Amino acid sequence: MNYFKKMQMWNCYLMLFFLMLNVSAQNSNESPWIIGAGVNTINDSGLSNEGLFNLKRNYSFSRPFKFSVEKKINLKNGIELKALLNRFKTNKKFNNGFPTEDIDFFGLDLMYKYYFLYNDQPYSLHRTKKLSMYGTIGPGVSFFSDLTNITINLGVGVNYPIAKQFELNLQFTPKISATNSAFSNNYYQFEFGVLYYLKN
Repeated sequence: MNYFKKMQMWNCYLMLFFLMLNVSAQNSNESPWIIGAGVNTINDSGLSNEGLFNLKRNYSFSRPFKFSVEKKINLKNGIELKALLNRFKTNKKFNNGFPTEDIDFFGLDLMYKYYFLYNDQPYSLHRTKKLSMYGTIGPGVSFFSDLTNITINLGVGVNYPIAKQFELNLQFTPKISATNSAFSNNYYQFEFGVLYYLKN
């Protein structure tokens, strides 16, 4: 995929993201912006579920940053745009083999989030705010050095309040390749980070 096609694709993603923000007709107090930062680890061993618990060999955790912005539509629904960085080292399993050189990873995900366990308040005003849980689905694109992989992402996550307007976030996302080429790469991604709820 050349540079111009990549730019066109992500311009469409951004337009879709901001378009979906406008569907909210709820009270603005129920639809804050949420910014997040944290780390991620990726299992791209190609072993399906067999290598899920082999942390030393199958999980990449090198330069593992993540950044996100979410707009709550209402208490139950949100739209998130997320960027992720990582690196596959030569001693980590990658797509059912070991790479001969380090592979840089960059991912972008556009996700719809449905909160099936949520709080009556949109952000942590009090420490009585409880754990929330959600499911998430959406498209993504992964860049493995000079290779590009389009994915369909299905995930689950939990948020736990730690202070006013701050929450810890943990998410697990299997990513299924939709790329019709020899390089068709499915993988698992785990994320951990901190969320900050902006007041309206």
